[in-house]
Amino acid sequence: MPPENKPASTFIVLSLKHTHRRHKAITLWRADDSGYCWKLSSAGAYEEARVLEHLGYYNSGCSNVAVPADLVERLSCEVEYDTKEFGICLPNNADTWAQLLACVIRPTDYEPKPEYRGCRYKENSLWIKRKRCEQVNQAIRIIADHGRRFFYSQTVNRYASMEVDARGKVWFIDDYSGKRIFTHETVRGGRWRGFSHGGTLRSLVEALRDYICTGTPLNPGYLGPERFDDSNIWGYDEAGMKAVREQAGALPVFRQPKPVVDAHDLVSMEIAG
Repeated sequence: MPPENKPASTFIVLSLKHTHRRHKAITLWRADDSGYCWKLSSAGAYEEARVLEHLGYYNSGCSNVAVPADLVERLSCEVEYDTKEFGICLPNNADTWAQLLACVIRPTDYEPKPEYRGCRYKENSLWIKRKRCEQVNQAIRIIADHGRRFFYSQTVNRYASMEVDARGKVWFIDDYSGKRIFTHETVRGGRWRGFSHGGTLRSLVEALRDYICTGTPLNPGYLGPERFDDSNIWGYDEAGMKAVREQAGALPVFRQPKPVVDAHDLVSMEIAG
């Protein structure tokens, strides 16, 4: 029998630009880019392919975000969206926005900063943490594509990755077991059930977690710590280790070397000063 055609996913576009702190409902796009509304019944349903083709328009982060239509339906309820006017709308509050922003169609280029009563933004916002997490996953891929291919399971053809949940907590998804592992300390101890690597790589994952949470770059020495005989404790071949250090080391995840100023340039700067 031929496989059944899966229905295409649909998305609703939310307007950050036209949703203000005083509004009780989140502003939605109507169909075919034809204006704005509050009531869910008036909102447009946009096909996934259309949104993905124009992410900068529908999902920039600074003006709009696109989220799954079924999630919007679940979160909607009766709201007094205007004076004595009620309808099924998305309530404009912190909890609703947290769930919506965790499910945007793709990571946005700009940090979404929705306005609602009581909104505050911190330096280590959820969006910033997820941007750092993208950088960490790039580093993990580079490590997994060279040498002994740590963080890649050939058995199940899967790469390890890290992700940030709606609370800002960091999880590690193991390449071999597929388990989603909580990386923070808990009252029940620090055992990582389903982690298929040793203590050295666990220490690296913990350091990557701290970078995601704080933004403080890692020492490049985390990339295949060296032995006295110029080998490395990862057991990577020389070419593979060199590639990892050059490629992953160039990412913001790792501390970058300070530019060297030669004596001639230093004298020139002193004369100019």
